[in-house]
Amino acid sequence: MSITNSQGGTGQRRGLSLLGDLLGTLPGYEGIELDAIEHLPSEADRARYSAKIALMMQQFPEQGRKPTGRQRRRALLDILETFASQAPVSVAVPPIVWKYLHLAGAKICARDADWDSAKGPLIAASNDHLRRVLGWNAARTNIAKLAEYGFAVPYCLAGNGKRYLGGDGDGGTEDASGWSLGPLLLLETYISQLAEREDGLRRQHVEFPRRIKRATSAAYRIVRAFEQESWAPATRKKLEAIADARRLYGRRILSA
Repeated sequence: MSITNSQGGTGQRRGLSLLGDLLGTLPGYEGIELDAIEHLPSEADRARYSAKIALMMQQFPEQGRKPTGRQRRRALLDILETFASQAPVSVAVPPIVWKYLHLAGAKICARDADWDSAKGPLIAASNDHLRRVLGWNAARTNIAKLAEYGFAVPYCLAGNGKRYLGGDGDGGTEDASGWSLGPLLLLETYISQLAEREDGLRRQHVEFPRRIKRATSAAYRIVRAFEQESWAPATRKKLEAIADARRLYGRRILSA
Protein backbone atom coordinates (compact mmCIF):
# COMPACT_ATOMS: atom_id res chain seq x y z
CA MET A 1 0.00 0.00 0.00
CA SER A 2 1.33 3.43 -0.89
CA ILE A 3 1.68 6.24 1.62
CA THR A 4 -0.87 8.41 -0.16
CA ASN A 5 -3.50 5.68 -0.09
CA SER A 6 -3.16 5.27 3.66
CA GLN A 7 -3.66 8.95 4.51
CA GLY A 8 -6.40 11.51 4.10
CA GLY A 9 -6.33 14.61 1.95
CA THR A 10 -4.53 16.77 4.51
CA GLY A 11 -2.08 14.00 5.21
CA GLN A 12 -1.42 13.61 1.50
CA ARG A 13 -0.45 17.23 1.11
CA ARG A 14 1.73 17.09 4.21
CA GLY A 15 3.35 13.85 3.02
CA LEU A 16 4.11 15.28 -0.40
CA SER A 17 5.58 18.39 1.17
CA LEU A 18 7.84 16.32 3.38
CA LEU A 19 8.83 14.19 0.40
CA GLY A 20 9.68 17.31 -1.57
CA ASP A 21 11.80 18.59 1.31
CA LEU A 22 13.58 15.25 1.46
CA LEU A 23 14.28 15.14 -2.27
CA GLY A 24 15.64 18.65 -2.10
CA THR A 25 18.43 17.45 0.18
CA LEU A 26 19.49 14.49 -1.92
CA PRO A 27 22.82 14.84 -3.76
CA GLY A 28 22.50 15.68 -7.42
CA TYR A 29 24.47 14.24 -10.32
CA GLU A 30 24.84 17.31 -12.49
CA GLY A 31 28.40 17.77 -13.61
CA ILE A 32 29.65 14.47 -12.19
CA GLU A 33 31.95 12.50 -14.47
CA LEU A 34 33.78 9.20 -14.33
CA ASP A 35 37.46 9.65 -13.58
CA ALA A 36 38.71 6.19 -14.53
CA ILE A 37 37.99 3.15 -16.67
CA GLU A 38 36.72 0.29 -14.53
CA HIS A 39 37.30 -3.40 -15.10
CA LEU A 40 34.12 -5.26 -14.15
CA PRO A 41 34.83 -9.00 -14.28
CA SER A 42 31.74 -10.19 -12.38
CA GLU A 43 28.04 -9.84 -13.09
CA ALA A 44 27.51 -8.22 -9.68
CA ASP A 45 30.16 -5.59 -10.46
CA ARG A 46 28.49 -4.80 -13.76
CA ALA A 47 25.04 -4.55 -12.16
CA ARG A 48 26.25 -2.04 -9.55
CA TYR A 49 28.10 -0.09 -12.22
CA SER A 50 25.02 0.03 -14.48
CA ALA A 51 22.92 1.42 -11.63
CA LYS A 52 25.50 4.14 -10.99
CA ILE A 53 25.65 5.04 -14.68
CA ALA A 54 21.85 5.26 -14.89
CA LEU A 55 21.84 7.86 -12.11
CA MET A 56 24.74 9.84 -13.52
CA MET A 57 23.20 9.95 -17.00
CA GLN A 58 20.26 11.91 -15.57
CA GLN A 59 22.36 15.07 -15.94
CA PHE A 60 21.79 14.86 -19.72
CA PRO A 61 18.49 15.87 -21.37
CA GLU A 62 15.99 13.20 -22.38
CA GLN A 63 16.17 14.43 -25.96
CA GLY A 64 19.70 15.37 -26.83
CA ARG A 65 20.77 18.43 -28.76
CA LYS A 66 22.05 17.50 -32.20
CA PRO A 67 24.81 20.15 -32.49
CA THR A 68 26.18 19.34 -29.04
CA GLY A 69 25.98 15.61 -29.68
CA ARG A 70 27.62 15.94 -33.09
CA GLN A 71 30.53 17.89 -31.63
CA ARG A 72 31.00 15.40 -28.79
CA ARG A 73 30.73 12.41 -31.13
CA ARG A 74 33.36 13.76 -33.52
CA ALA A 75 35.78 14.60 -30.72
CA LEU A 76 35.45 11.20 -29.04
CA LEU A 77 35.61 9.24 -32.30
CA ASP A 78 38.81 11.05 -33.31
CA ILE A 79 40.42 9.84 -30.09
CA LEU A 80 38.94 6.34 -30.34
CA GLU A 81 40.22 6.00 -33.90
CA THR A 82 43.74 6.70 -32.62
CA PHE A 83 43.31 4.25 -29.74
CA ALA A 84 41.96 1.60 -32.13
CA SER A 85 45.12 1.79 -34.25
CA GLN A 86 47.53 2.22 -31.33
CA ALA A 87 46.08 1.21 -27.97
CA PRO A 88 46.98 3.27 -24.89
CA VAL A 89 49.76 1.80 -22.78
CA SER A 90 48.93 3.60 -19.54
CA VAL A 91 45.62 1.77 -18.97
CA ALA A 92 45.06 -1.99 -18.85
CA VAL A 93 42.40 -2.20 -21.55
CA PRO A 94 42.97 -4.81 -24.30
CA PRO A 95 43.54 -3.30 -27.76
CA ILE A 96 40.58 -5.24 -29.18
CA VAL A 97 38.21 -3.38 -26.83
CA TRP A 98 39.24 -0.03 -28.34
CA LYS A 99 38.64 -1.47 -31.81
CA TYR A 100 35.16 -2.68 -30.84
CA LEU A 101 34.36 0.67 -29.24
CA HIS A 102 35.45 2.72 -32.24
CA LEU A 103 33.58 0.50 -34.69
CA ALA A 104 30.35 0.65 -32.71
CA GLY A 105 30.57 4.40 -32.15
CA ALA A 106 31.39 5.19 -35.76
CA LYS A 107 29.06 2.82 -37.62
CA ILE A 108 26.20 1.89 -35.29
CA CYS A 109 25.74 4.75 -32.79
CA ALA A 110 25.38 7.33 -35.54
CA ARG A 111 22.52 9.47 -34.19
CA ASP A 112 24.11 12.73 -33.09
CA ALA A 113 21.37 13.60 -30.60
CA ASP A 114 21.99 10.38 -28.65
CA TRP A 115 25.50 11.59 -27.82
CA ASP A 116 23.93 14.34 -25.72
CA SER A 117 21.03 12.42 -24.21
CA ALA A 118 20.25 10.55 -21.02
CA LYS A 119 20.06 7.29 -22.97
CA GLY A 120 23.48 7.72 -24.56
CA PRO A 121 24.58 6.25 -27.91
CA LEU A 122 22.75 2.96 -28.39
CA ILE A 123 23.82 -0.40 -29.77
CA ALA A 124 20.31 -1.56 -30.57
CA ALA A 125 20.89 -3.37 -33.86
CA SER A 126 20.22 -7.05 -34.43
CA ASN A 127 22.95 -9.67 -34.59
CA ASP A 128 22.54 -9.89 -38.37
CA HIS A 129 22.97 -6.15 -38.79
CA LEU A 130 26.05 -6.07 -36.56
CA ARG A 131 27.53 -8.96 -38.51
CA ARG A 132 26.96 -7.20 -41.85
CA VAL A 133 28.13 -3.76 -40.76
CA LEU A 134 30.85 -4.52 -38.20
CA GLY A 135 31.82 -8.08 -39.02
CA TRP A 136 30.83 -9.21 -35.53
CA ASN A 137 30.05 -12.90 -35.85
CA ALA A 138 29.41 -13.20 -32.11
CA ALA A 139 27.82 -9.85 -31.27
CA ARG A 140 26.91 -10.77 -27.70
CA THR A 141 30.53 -11.66 -26.99
CA ASN A 142 31.75 -8.39 -28.50
CA ILE A 143 29.26 -6.35 -26.47
CA ALA A 144 30.08 -8.34 -23.33
CA LYS A 145 33.71 -7.30 -23.75
CA LEU A 146 32.69 -3.64 -23.89
CA ALA A 147 30.57 -4.15 -20.76
CA GLU A 148 33.45 -5.86 -18.95
CA TYR A 149 35.49 -2.66 -19.22
CA GLY A 150 32.61 -0.35 -18.38
CA PHE A 151 32.00 1.12 -21.83
CA ALA A 152 28.54 -0.40 -22.34
CA VAL A 153 25.59 -0.78 -19.98
CA PRO A 154 22.14 -2.31 -20.58
CA TYR A 155 19.41 0.03 -21.80
CA CYS A 156 15.86 -1.29 -21.33
CA LEU A 157 17.30 -4.65 -22.31
CA ALA A 158 14.66 -7.25 -23.15
CA GLY A 159 14.61 -10.44 -21.13
CA ASN A 160 15.64 -12.49 -24.15
CA GLY A 161 18.48 -10.08 -24.96
CA LYS A 162 16.85 -8.91 -28.20
CA ARG A 163 18.02 -5.51 -29.43
CA TYR A 164 15.85 -3.11 -31.41
CA LEU A 165 15.46 0.61 -31.98
CA GLY A 166 12.40 2.71 -32.73
CA GLY A 167 11.63 6.42 -32.61
CA ASP A 168 11.71 9.50 -34.76
CA GLY A 169 15.45 9.60 -35.43
CA ASP A 170 15.63 13.01 -33.76
CA GLY A 171 16.72 11.95 -30.31
CA GLY A 172 13.28 10.83 -29.17
CA THR A 173 13.53 7.07 -28.88
CA GLU A 174 10.03 5.77 -28.24
CA ASP A 175 10.91 2.10 -28.09
CA ALA A 176 14.42 0.71 -27.76
CA SER A 177 16.23 -2.23 -26.25
CA GLY A 178 19.95 -2.78 -26.28
CA TRP A 179 23.18 -1.44 -24.85
CA SER A 180 24.16 2.15 -24.19
CA LEU A 181 27.62 3.64 -24.61
CA GLY A 182 26.56 6.32 -22.13
CA PRO A 183 29.73 5.78 -20.04
CA LEU A 184 31.65 7.36 -22.93
CA LEU A 185 29.84 10.64 -22.28
CA LEU A 186 30.79 10.46 -18.61
CA LEU A 187 34.39 9.59 -19.54
CA GLU A 188 34.74 12.42 -22.06
CA THR A 189 37.16 14.51 -19.98
CA TYR A 190 39.09 11.44 -18.82
CA ILE A 191 39.50 10.11 -22.37
CA SER A 192 40.68 13.52 -23.59
CA GLN A 193 43.26 13.64 -20.80
CA LEU A 194 44.26 10.04 -21.55
CA ALA A 195 44.88 11.00 -25.18
CA GLU A 196 47.11 13.88 -24.09
CA ARG A 197 49.02 11.62 -21.70
CA GLU A 198 49.47 8.96 -24.37
CA ASP A 199 50.73 11.58 -26.81
CA GLY A 200 53.33 12.64 -24.25
CA LEU A 201 54.36 9.02 -23.68
CA ARG A 202 54.60 8.44 -27.41
CA ARG A 203 56.95 11.40 -27.78
CA GLN A 204 59.02 10.29 -24.79
CA HIS A 205 59.22 6.59 -25.63
CA VAL A 206 58.98 6.56 -29.44
CA GLU A 207 59.79 9.85 -31.14
CA PHE A 208 62.64 10.99 -28.89
CA PRO A 209 64.40 7.58 -28.98
CA ARG A 210 64.12 7.59 -32.78
CA ARG A 211 65.77 10.99 -32.94
CA ILE A 212 68.48 9.84 -30.55
CA LYS A 213 69.06 6.73 -32.66
CA ARG A 214 69.52 8.82 -35.80
CA ALA A 215 71.91 11.15 -33.98
CA THR A 216 74.01 8.35 -32.45
CA SER A 217 74.15 6.51 -35.79
CA ALA A 218 75.54 9.63 -37.42
CA ALA A 219 78.03 10.04 -34.56
CA TYR A 220 79.20 6.42 -34.92
CA ARG A 221 79.98 7.03 -38.58
CA ILE A 222 82.04 10.08 -37.69
CA VAL A 223 83.95 8.23 -34.96
CA ARG A 224 84.79 5.36 -37.33
CA ALA A 225 86.56 7.85 -39.57
CA PHE A 226 88.84 8.79 -36.63
CA GLU A 227 89.38 5.40 -34.99
CA GLN A 228 93.11 6.02 -34.64
CA GLU A 229 92.59 9.16 -32.56
CA SER A 230 93.09 8.98 -28.79
CA TRP A 231 89.63 10.30 -28.02
CA ALA A 232 87.80 7.76 -30.23
CA PRO A 233 87.49 4.86 -27.68
CA ALA A 234 86.07 7.11 -24.95
CA THR A 235 83.64 8.69 -27.40
CA ARG A 236 82.47 5.28 -28.59
CA LYS A 237 81.81 4.21 -24.98
CA LYS A 238 79.70 7.32 -24.41
CA LEU A 239 77.71 6.61 -27.56
CA GLU A 240 77.16 3.02 -26.41
CA ALA A 241 75.86 4.28 -23.05
CA ILE A 242 73.46 6.62 -24.85
CA ALA A 243 72.29 3.74 -27.07
CA ASP A 244 71.69 1.50 -24.02
CA ALA A 245 69.64 4.23 -22.34
CA ARG A 246 67.65 4.74 -25.53
CA ARG A 247 66.77 1.05 -25.71
CA LEU A 248 65.76 1.04 -22.04
CA TYR A 249 63.56 4.15 -22.05
CA GLY A 250 62.25 3.50 -25.53
CA ARG A 251 60.31 0.46 -24.35
CA ARG A 252 56.58 0.98 -23.96
CA ILE A 253 55.63 -0.81 -20.75
CA LEU A 254 51.98 -1.25 -19.81
CA SER A 255 51.44 0.05 -16.30
CA ALA A 256 49.43 -2.00 -13.85
